[in-house]
Amino acid sequence: MPSYHCVKSPMQYFNSYSRTYKFAFIYYFSGQPNHSGQTENRPTMYEYGVLALLLLGGLLVLNLLVKTRMHLLFPAIQDRCSIMYNVAAGGFKRELFKDMETLRDQPLTERAGDAASGDEAPRSLTVLEIGVGTGANFEFYPDGTAVIGVEPNKNFVGYLERNAAKHFPRVRLERTVVAFGEDLRGHVDDCSVDAVVITVVLCSVKCVDAVLSEARRVLKQGGKLFFLEHVAAEPGTWINQLQWVLNPIWPYIFDGCQLIRTPWVNVERAGFSKVDYQKLWIPVPFFVPARPHLMGVATK
Repeated sequence: MPSYHCVKSPMQYFNSYSRTYKFAFIYYFSGQPNHSGQTENRPTMYEYGVLALLLLGGLLVLNLLVKTRMHLLFPAIQDRCSIMYNVAAGGFKRELFKDMETLRDQPLTERAGDAASGDEAPRSLTVLEIGVGTGANFEFYPDGTAVIGVEPNKNFVGYLERNAAKHFPRVRLERTVVAFGEDLRGHVDDCSVDAVVITVVLCSVKCVDAVLSEARRVLKQGGKLFFLEHVAAEPGTWINQLQWVLNPIWPYIFDGCQLIRTPWVNVERAGFSKVDYQKLWIPVPFFVPARPHLMGVATK
C-alpha cells in the first residue's frame, strides 16, 4: 500500500499518490503525518484560495460549454440514454399508461360535416406530450394515437421524426411544436386533447406551476395528465443528502435538471378534480441520485 505524502499546493495535490479522490481530499484538507511522525501544517489560505479559483474556473468553463454546445449534444445523448431508461422504467410506464385507451371511448364533439350527415363522429385519441424529446414514450401508447409533441430544443426534432417513422409506425406524430411548456397559447387550443403526458420533464422546466396550468388548460373535461418524474428523496435519507450535495452542479451537466424538486406539491394545487400518485424507486443505471420517482394521474 503506497504511503501518502503531504501536499502543499493544488497541483501537487492532484498529482499525489492517492488511490481515490476521497482519500486525497481528506488528506489534503486535514494534514497527514510526515516521515518523522509529525503532522505537517495544513494548506495555507493562499492554497485554499487557489483551489477555490480552480474549482470556480472549472464551473465557469462547464457553464460556457453547456450554454454554447449542450443544446446540440443533448439530443444525441438523450436518444441513447432513453433506451437505458426505458429498460429500467418500462414496466412502470406500461402501468401508468394502461388506462389511456379508455379515453378514446369518451364521446367527442361531432365535427360539422358529421353532424350534417348524421354519421357518428370518429373516435380518436390525441395526446399532447410536453418535453417529447426523441419519442421515448411512443412505444407505450395505444395503437392509432395522434401525438402533438412539444419540445423547446429544435435539435430534437430530427431525432423525433426519425424515431417515429422508423420505430413507431402505429403512432402518428401529428405535429411538433418548438416551444416551452410554460406557454402554449397560440400553439394548442383550450380543451383540445384527451391526454397530456409529462415524463422526466418537470425537473428542468423554469416554472412547474405554469406547465401544469397549461396542461390543465388544453385538456378536455375528463381528460387526464399522466406524469412520471424523478424527485427529491425523503428528507433525512442518505440519497436526499447526496441530492443536495450534487444539485448545484447537476443542472450544468444535465441540461438544467434539478434533483431536489417536489412536483407532487405542484400537482396537488394545480386545480385538477382528482389526483392520484405514488412515490417509487426506479433503478436507473448510473444515475443513483435520480432514482426516487413520482408516478401518477391527474384528472381535469
